[in-house]
Amino acid sequence: MADKDGMERKVYLLPKELVDRIKIYQKDAGLPSEVEAARRLLNEALQSRDNMVQILLQVRDSFKRLRNLRSVAKDVLIEHFNIKNIEFHDDHIFFETKNGERAVIVDNTCDELYDRRGPRAQYLNVSGVDKSHYFGSSLLTDDDFEEEDPLDVWD
Repeated sequence: MADKDGMERKVYLLPKELVDRIKIYQKDAGLPSEVEAARRLLNEALQSRDNMVQILLQVRDSFKRLRNLRSVAKDVLIEHFNIKNIEFHDDHIFFETKNGERAVIVDNTCDELYDRRGPRAQYLNVSGVDKSHYFGSSLLTDDDFEEEDPLDVWD
């Protein structure tokens, strides 16, 4: 069960060699505890597996809480292990993953045809297929990331 800070206590049995490596990482990184060292290592390992859809789901969840694209970029993108490049513009944020997937999040778009308003994320995956998803008044479910959407902001 998670506590008020969203933390959950877990106990894992680890080989001594792995614990020794975590202690070395803790010392080298100047971290205050083994727990923080293990937390950072796990986070980096999991982030290194994230593809663009998984990153955009994190962006969407962060936007639900923060409602501001720059705050979302700070919360999700700035220190994400798999993000290679981020560009901030007046009305959008562009970012790219280490494997070449690219995305742009456009602030305050309005598409009357689909009755969608609010921020929209458009991404281009490694096979060159582009998709578009809204994060505003029609916040998406996970299934929405599987559907094609012909809207294009890459012009």
